[in-house]
Amino acid sequence: MSGTVATIEVRPYGDADFNAVVELWAEVFVDDPSHNVSKEMIDRKLQVQPELFLVAVRDGAIVGTVMAGFDGVRGWIHRLAVKESVRRSGIGTKLMSAAEVGLARMGCPKVNLQIRAENTDVVAFYRSLGYGVEERVSMGKLVDPPVHIAPYDSEWPRRFEEERNALSKSIGTWLVGPIEHVGSTAVPGLAAKPIIDIMAPVRDLESSKPALEALAGLGYCYFPYRKDIMHWLCKPSNGFRTHHLHLVPLGSALWIDRLAFRDALRRDSALAAEYQDLKRELAERYRYDREAYTDAKGPFVERVLESRGREPPSRVRANR
Repeated sequence: MSGTVATIEVRPYGDADFNAVVELWAEVFVDDPSHNVSKEMIDRKLQVQPELFLVAVRDGAIVGTVMAGFDGVRGWIHRLAVKESVRRSGIGTKLMSAAEVGLARMGCPKVNLQIRAENTDVVAFYRSLGYGVEERVSMGKLVDPPVHIAPYDSEWPRRFEEERNALSKSIGTWLVGPIEHVGSTAVPGLAAKPIIDIMAPVRDLESSKPALEALAGLGYCYFPYRKDIMHWLCKPSNGFRTHHLHLVPLGSALWIDRLAFRDALRRDSALAAEYQDLKRELAERYRYDREAYTDAKGPFVERVLESRGREPPSRVRANR
């Protein structure tokens, strides 16, 4: 490889680096999980210790990155990436050295990092820097993202149709009626969380359990949420959702209530506008508490259903 370590400049990330960093990460982290969205990670890091988001520059081009952070107890390293064509030329070592200096200045006594066990070359690299493998159990949990209400998107119906076709082929054996588009994305013109809510009719919950395995092949993750009245799934992950899927017994109270609420909003634009205002207000109030946001919509849903001549509903919670 051409060039030497001396030609590498390590400096804090700047706004003009965005496209180059995203391109580099796409090259290096080819199997990144779906919840690792480059723009979101960059935006969050720029809010917390942005001086520890470093880039390596060679001949005017971004060739490496690292994110470091100190939580007051331990330092952490994330997104160490070096462009493949210039690896093994000291760039990763230089980035790590700069990150460690930044952490030391904050009083950090120890640095931790996580590596997938099969990444033996990466393990060897960190060993060469003095890091050791510690006997620990690494655990993680995705935190619900903030509640975000997006303007209506005319693509939502198309996305539903696309998913309905895939679902019909995958779990048609267990379906006893048409798959329905429910939730706010099913109401034309209504602002909503940009997640497609789908309700699929099954005979009963027990006989439809084998469908859960088939749905895993479409990328759905099952969670035992309100498992007494439905099978609840989402994709591609709980932390980053594009679709919600509810397997609900056809004709059950939950099935009837969800369709009735959706249809009421579709028929009455003033009612839909009132619901939209409420959702935006609640999204601001409960931005980081999805469950509280959902619960706070309950009285409105009940009022709408009761005004349509139904008995008080079975706590219709259309969206988690």
